[in-house]
Amino acid sequence: MEQVRTIAHEVLSGVENVAVYGNDSGPRAVGIDLISDMGEVLERVIVSTRGEVLKPALAARLGLSAQMEELARRLRALEIPVEDTSTAWEKEVGAIASEVLAGTGHDAELRRDIEGHWWIGIELFDEERFKLRFRLLATTRGDVPLPLLTEKLGLSAQAAELARRLGALGVQPEDPPLPEAQAQLVAETLDGLRSGLAQGAYPLPELLEGHCYHTEWSEIGDDHALRKVLKQFSQDVLKHLDEESEWPEETEVDRLEAAFADLLEAGIVTQIGQGFTLTLVWESAHAEADKLRERGLEPWGAAVFTEQDIDSALKGDPLYIGFGGLLSEESSEKDARVGHAIVETLRKHGFAPDWNGSENSRIAVLPVFTWRRRRSQVDTIEKLTLGDLPPELVEQFPQLSMIWMRAEGMYLYDLAQMRSDSVEQLTLAHYEDEIEARAALPDVTALVKKRFPRLQTLIIKDYRSFEETIDLSA
Repeated sequence: MEQVRTIAHEVLSGVENVAVYGNDSGPRAVGIDLISDMGEVLERVIVSTRGEVLKPALAARLGLSAQMEELARRLRALEIPVEDTSTAWEKEVGAIASEVLAGTGHDAELRRDIEGHWWIGIELFDEERFKLRFRLLATTRGDVPLPLLTEKLGLSAQAAELARRLGALGVQPEDPPLPEAQAQLVAETLDGLRSGLAQGAYPLPELLEGHCYHTEWSEIGDDHALRKVLKQFSQDVLKHLDEESEWPEETEVDRLEAAFADLLEAGIVTQIGQGFTLTLVWESAHAEADKLRERGLEPWGAAVFTEQDIDSALKGDPLYIGFGGLLSEESSEKDARVGHAIVETLRKHGFAPDWNGSENSRIAVLPVFTWRRRRSQVDTIEKLTLGDLPPELVEQFPQLSMIWMRAEGMYLYDLAQMRSDSVEQLTLAHYEDEIEARAALPDVTALVKKRFPRLQTLIIKDYRSFEETIDLSA
């Protein structure tokens, strides 16, 4: 460290804020810090102790190109053992980026996204906020994610060339195998999600939030494992929807739901698998009854069955319906009248229910049938907070009108995978600040207009207090 510091101050004599960056294992680089009036320090690495000028454009802007070349030569001669952690892909990507951006006055900056692709951009100094802002130009996917921003920066040609050359590399992000315990947990989670998908009791977002008793979702803490689950589950959903297209025009579950609609109209609340146990399903039934009372209705009974009952039906066993009165808001009264109403309604819809008439017995829905519930009957949400739901599944919600999502990480690619003919309002929240939100706004607006043809309102927010509403109805 002392050798490097001595050489740096000798070569850069008279230059303020020269800094040597390193730790106990040794020096890594030399640069020139920016120091604000408030004492804030912004590190600016320029030369590595391996003898490379990492930021030639910055050196040129500071009028120090010759000195930095000399510093690099003298540091290289020291032959300081510094571990090179750069991958072969990173080196090749960096070389292309530096070549394409040469002469623009900007140094290439590399970032890596959560999927393992490289993002190439530049850094601009924000004097007011005293920070460096990364501006994305292209990625190793071979794309220019923010073409309007690159045009504003005067770097459209360079961004296009970067996209062409980086795309030609054919970068394949690593997909390392999971540890055995984690792989087992992923397999169990997928099995649970598939079971919940087949049951058709919960909308997809709720299924992914762990509402289905099968899922081990909350136990997976590794981001890589989570992405594996989401990617595979998305494929499972699309496969399931393809299979649905081969179902009969009317399934037994369609008729059962029609019967339940009639029961609801008659004052009997119905619950399809909203819980693993009868206790949980009855709690759900009472909650639904409370909502109906708020609307001025008077529900007097309930017809329910659990997730376990659906599992049995999926295996070829009869479906059993529990029932009871709701005259008390806290308990389920035994009431044979509810059972008789259910049996009569089921018969009207082509079933031959088996029930002994006792208020203590459940009703068997016969004849035995294959449980097939259409996702369109379940995924009826109108407002969506996009969390774990894979973005390509957004279009499976035909009644969706509002989406809220974080403008972080891969959100541009999430937007590019979404499509909806019903969404009218989109909120992008958690931008770093107003400047970041406004920088992305033109490209985001152009993108969402293509993906959401009925979009009326775009709302952008930062972490603090900035919020702006853009009217897209014109």
